[in-house]
Amino acid sequence: MKKLSLYFLILFPILLSAQNTFDYKVSTPYKVIDAYHKYYFSDVEKEKMISIKIDKKFVYIQTFDAKTLKEVKREKFNDFPKKYSLSEIKKIQDKIYFFYTTWDKRAKIQQLFVREINFDICTFIGPAKKLLELNERVYFSYLYAHSQDKILIQCRKKPEKVRDAINYDKIGLYIFDADLNQLVGNEIEMPYTEKQMDNIDYHVDKEGNPYILAKVRADGSNKNFIGKGKNKTVNYHLELIKINVKNSTIKITKIELDEYQITSIWLYEGIDKSILCAGFYNKEEKSSENADGVFLFKINEDGLITDKKFYEIPVEILNQYEKKITQKKNKKKDKKDKAEFSSLVMRKLIVQSDNSILLVGEQYFMVQHTSTDSNGNTQTRYSYHYYDLLITKIDADGELAWMKKLPKCQVGSRGRGGMGARHMSIDGNHYFVYLDNVKNMDLTLDKR
Repeated sequence: MKKLSLYFLILFPILLSAQNTFDYKVSTPYKVIDAYHKYYFSDVEKEKMISIKIDKKFVYIQTFDAKTLKEVKREKFNDFPKKYSLSEIKKIQDKIYFFYTTWDKRAKIQQLFVREINFDICTFIGPAKKLLELNERVYFSYLYAHSQDKILIQCRKKPEKVRDAINYDKIGLYIFDADLNQLVGNEIEMPYTEKQMDNIDYHVDKEGNPYILAKVRADGSNKNFIGKGKNKTVNYHLELIKINVKNSTIKITKIELDEYQITSIWLYEGIDKSILCAGFYNKEEKSSENADGVFLFKINEDGLITDKKFYEIPVEILNQYEKKITQKKNKKKDKKDKAEFSSLVMRKLIVQSDNSILLVGEQYFMVQHTSTDSNGNTQTRYSYHYYDLLITKIDADGELAWMKKLPKCQVGSRGRGGMGARHMSIDGNHYFVYLDNVKNMDLTLDKR
């Protein structure tokens, strides 16, 4: 069985051909700098790595030689405004940007600044650049096109109405070029109330126009499901909202997949100005996050859904790394066309240089545990479960190239932490790094 303790770092290669061994190196120890905020970036061509750590008023920058695995340089900075707040650190093309905000409480003015970090000499370049100034306090988020030549900075403003049932979100949207010069900016009001819609994914196209993937409830409620038991059904549909920031216009595409129910979905920019939508589907309209298969389709510039593809998950994949009794149950369900991959959510979508697509899914769910003591007092805690990965490759012609299941079992009580998996792509090979019990490396296909 899978163990939940004694975790070990596992590097699992997914290759076009089988590979049982690989080489790796471990660096010599160096003095660690711990901090609340930690960011890491790499430059493959220069074979360098950089870490940026923020601890209270100090910012630490370290550079490393990725080939020798040695620390090259470290610097400490405290030349930031008093009571500044870190907003984000992003690598855009070959530049690393340090975004931060200041708040003038008396004047009620919030300002957004950016400083560029020089990768080679481990320092900041020049003075800070002011990007935005607003007469209210907002939260900033950052998106950029796949080409990274357009950056969208969005800020969600404080609701005018307290009640979600009557409040329409207003979002400030500002498009910048790769050097962070503002091209256009505007304020957009969402087409539905906060209660009626949930934003589940965002994307930016080559022109910097944002797309919002939203879950919309036609009855105006905040209930995603209605009914009970076998009569429990889905009470929402999905919409792709395209926003033209310059003209303040919105185009809406309703997303429907015939008789299939979408359980998890991601957006990505296609090569022909289309938007790729990919994820997992269930054949029945029910309250389930279980997946029967993988889907892929495009939305063109006119908002039309094209090139719909569906790839059912074979029972042979479901039965990998499962107990014999589970395999038997799955085969029985498969005869009724009801075998599923449970609690599967999208984690990553990768469009490769040959236009093939890699989709990464992970089993994830949360369990609520409630106990009552002898005095009748109740206590509730939650456990977070990160289980198997499902990796799917679709070739450039839209055909299924392969599916692979990677077994793992991670359980924690404080959110994600070090659980889940990290993906890397090197020389056409895909690697997944995750923590697990070392005994799980040698699981046979009929063990769990």
